[in-house]
Amino acid sequence: MGINPTTASVRKVALVDPGQRVGTNIPAGYAQATQVPGLPVIDVSEFAALSHEADPPVLREARLFGVSGDGRSVVIALNEVVVPDLCIRCDRAGFFVGSGFLCGFGFFDLTADEYALVGSEADRRQRLLEERR
Repeated sequence: MGINPTTASVRKVALVDPGQRVGTNIPAGYAQATQVPGLPVIDVSEFAALSHEADPPVLREARLFGVSGDGRSVVIALNEVVVPDLCIRCDRAGFFVGSGFLCGFGFFDLTADEYALVGSEADRRQRLLEERR
């Protein structure tokens, strides 16, 4: 996720490799979250303590996440315990917020080819992991 250092708004997000199969059960609350247009603003107060060796500074967080979809949308739940009440939507990307915290991302209105790409890459990675066991 790229954040504008001046406005603290999200300016890009990319799902590179989910590393797991895409589930078919979108977590509770994601489909019901109220959708509003815009971009989320992130609290960047933690960023002041970052090492500025990289330009722009990079904050890396390792965390488990869930990936699910319904054939037209993919949802990445960063914290499946938090139920989102809001989805801040910018074109085909959405940012789920629950209890004031960013708890997930969504990619909507995907073409069949786009959806297949996410699923096939996740399935490929899962097969590789299973072969190594």
